[in-house]
Amino acid sequence: MSDSEFECTPPVVRVAAERATEGIIPEKAGRGVQHTSEMVLLAYFCEISKQSKASTLWSRYSMLRAVLNFRHNVDISNYAKLKAFLKRKNVGYQAKKSSVFSEADIDTFLNNAPIEYLPQKVALIIGISGACRCDELLKMKISDLDILENRIIIVIPVTKTYSSRTFVITKSEWINIIKQYCDL
Repeated sequence: MSDSEFECTPPVVRVAAERATEGIIPEKAGRGVQHTSEMVLLAYFCEISKQSKASTLWSRYSMLRAVLNFRHNVDISNYAKLKAFLKRKNVGYQAKKSSVFSEADIDTFLNNAPIEYLPQKVALIIGISGACRCDELLKMKISDLDILENRIIIVIPVTKTYSSRTFVITKSEWINIIKQYCDL
């Protein structure tokens, strides 16, 4: 960046960027020349860090890096102060683990839930058996199921990878639930 671009930076942005970088670089190392674009990004990340978690900051950084590099040929991965700020915000951060249904939870739902939950039961059975994506479940039709006496063969014609998939359900309780739904 040229000196004229640095001088055009609003004072509010300069102050926010300086506050964000406090404590990152030891005083002995000296501050050197700060780039306007790095200061603007530091101010932006400092502002959103008040409301966002470390994982969100890194996600936004990654998106910005990709877009700026592709559209404007600007490589922000070389912005050491910005990376140091993000690393400092990541210290002590513990990611939350998603809750996972156990096999017992799934069996309890399938066996004890009332009849009005029949569509959800079928979606659960097909989704688990075929490791289906939400979009694949939404696009699925009854015609994609081949219901036989002791098994159900399911073909997913439209997938994310544009190649069809086939899987089989053989568990008799699950077959009965799917047959009950198809009969409706």
